[in-house]
Amino acid sequence: MATDISSMVSDLVLEYVRGILDKSKQGRKLSEQDYQVLLSYLVNKRIDDLSTEMREVKEDVKGLRDHVDKKFDTMRDYVDKRFDTLRDHVDSRVDVLRDHMDKKFEESRQFTESKFKELREYTDKTFEELKGNMDHRFEELKGYVDVQFVKMKEYVDVQFKQMDKRFEEFKVDMGQKFEEFKADTDKKFEEFKVDMGQKFEEFKSDTRREMEGFKSDMIKKFEEFEARTDKKIDELKKDMDIRFTQTDKRLDDLRSDMNARFDELIRILSSKRGE
Repeated sequence: MATDISSMVSDLVLEYVRGILDKSKQGRKLSEQDYQVLLSYLVNKRIDDLSTEMREVKEDVKGLRDHVDKKFDTMRDYVDKRFDTLRDHVDSRVDVLRDHMDKKFEESRQFTESKFKELREYTDKTFEELKGNMDHRFEELKGYVDVQFVKMKEYVDVQFKQMDKRFEEFKVDMGQKFEEFKADTDKKFEEFKVDMGQKFEEFKSDTRREMEGFKSDMIKKFEEFEARTDKKIDELKKDMDIRFTQTDKRLDDLRSDMNARFDELIRILSSKRGE
């Protein structure tokens, strides 16, 4: 209802102003009231034009602010996604490294246990074979001695002496073989220990070198990202400053134009009134 009344009033004022202009074109003298109505109409129309232009400026500023907010939201989402991707990549590499280390430790443990088991089985088997062989030889010797004791007492004595000698030689030989076997086993275990130590040190050194390289790359990427972000923010700030400066200039130009038009209107009205 209020809108309809306002529109009706505007139409009436516009018709009245047109009548004043037609009257002026016909050379008829305008009254004081005509000048006041015409001046009021022109002032209100200029104010309406300025209001429209200011709304356009506000819309431009709002559009710029929305654009800046959208850019910041986009950059924030991008940074979050990049950090999530990087975090997942680091976690994945750490899991792979941990699985690799567990696997190597398990292989080393199984290898050591397998070698100890083989050595224990070999030693037990060797002693059992030696024991069986000795039992068999003693049984043969006992039977031989029982049969030949009377006839071959002296011979048996000599044989026993030789047998004792052979036992001593066998004992010495077995002792030597066991010592050689022990020394060889100790040597192999020491070599294995040294080799494993070297491999662990190499693995440790490689891991440290990879971690240092990864750390350096991360620091470099963070610095590059920070520098790029600062540059983008500076560029955006400069662009906003330029836009605000242009907006201020437009407002100043509008103000100057409005003042000039008012001065011109006053000059025209003054000249008309003088007539």
